[in-house]
Amino acid sequence: MVASDAYEADPGRIQAAIGEIEAIAHQALAMVGEFTTAIAAYNGWEGVDDEYAIEVGAKFDKSVLGVTETGGAIAKAVESIVNGRLLELKEISGAQGFAQENIDAALAATKGIGADGGGGGKR
Repeated sequence: MVASDAYEADPGRIQAAIGEIEAIAHQALAMVGEFTTAIAAYNGWEGVDDEYAIEVGAKFDKSVLGVTETGGAIAKAVESIVNGRLLELKEISGAQGFAQENIDAALAATKGIGADGGGGGKR
């Protein structure tokens, strides 16, 4: 299949994309967990109550919090993409079902037209 900018409403491809995006979200969350675990070993490295410890410790804690919050925000953003894709998949399936129902109704309504061969029109 040739890649293009055209949009294709293929539920199978969308479902596959959802799986890949979910994997990215899980990886992002795992990275945050791994970071939190790894950084815990350095807790209190700056000291306890002297001027240096107070100044540097606060900056360090703020940096660690920033990294974990950013990682969590990335995971939530990716999760939102998954939710959007799931909604898209639901809408596509609904549109396909609606179209198929209309096709079936049109076929049923036209079944037998011209079957008698009479034509019924002026010549």
